[in-house]
Amino acid sequence: ISDSMLPVFARGDMIIVDKLTEEDIEKLEVGDIIKFQTESDYVIHRIHAIEQTDAGLLFTTKGDNNNANDNFITTSENVIGIVKVKIPVIGYPTVFLNDMFTAD
Repeated sequence: ISDSMLPVFARGDMIIVDKLTEEDIEKLEVGDIIKFQTESDYVIHRIHAIEQTDAGLLFTTKGDNNNANDNFITTSENVIGIVKVKIPVIGYPTVFLNDMFTAD
């Protein structure tokens, strides 16, 4: 929906995500691109840091085209999957519909 991951992904690209198990999440590394859920959205950003805590793994993420890390920490419970494939441009109908129905 945004250009936060340029030049890797552009607005309108379709992204295929491989769903991860708890065991798979333990194997994630800095540099992996993951899909995760925030309070209100799904986000696809790159892992910039991983911290092991008593409560579990915490991920610091950032869009490649953003100047700073995301202003939130993602827990392992919020990780949905890892990006596997990009199909350029095919997602534009979804972008168009989203823009049409969310315009002010």
